[in-house]
Amino acid sequence: MTVDIYHIGPSPPCRAVRLAAKLIGVDVNLKVIDITKGEQMTPEFLKWPLVFKVGPHDEKKFQEIPKNLPVLEKILEESEFVAGDCITVADASIVTIISNYDMVGVDFSKYPNISRWYDKCKKVIPDYDEINQKGAEDFKKFWEHLRSL
Repeated sequence: MTVDIYHIGPSPPCRAVRLAAKLIGVDVNLKVIDITKGEQMTPEFLKWPLVFKVGPHDEKKFQEIPKNLPVLEKILEESEFVAGDCITVADASIVTIISNYDMVGVDFSKYPNISRWYDKCKKVIPDYDEINQKGAEDFKKFWEHLRSL
């Protein structure tokens, strides 16, 4: 069975769904939405209920989010992955957020367990570079554009 996914590259939730699909062996039909061209406003896209909306840029709020990194660091002290010693959908979800932090220069040197886990996720999640790394790089470009406004 193939599932349609409306995908916005810079979006961690979109990338998390794709990584999770890879982990569990679900084929996807990717429908890429380019928000820089306003494609999220097309009738085809708008017919679907939105789970979230892209709001105004708030750099301060984004920079506050990494305050939760000590919690993830503590969790990873006792296990190889977020939910134990096997990779799960939880890792696929969280790695998309961590990769965005990485792209905007968050310093992980104080978090050796997160660094170890992040490196391992990049190696063991199928098609990580194609699905997540490119999206994180797109996020960086989008973030830099927002900061320039």
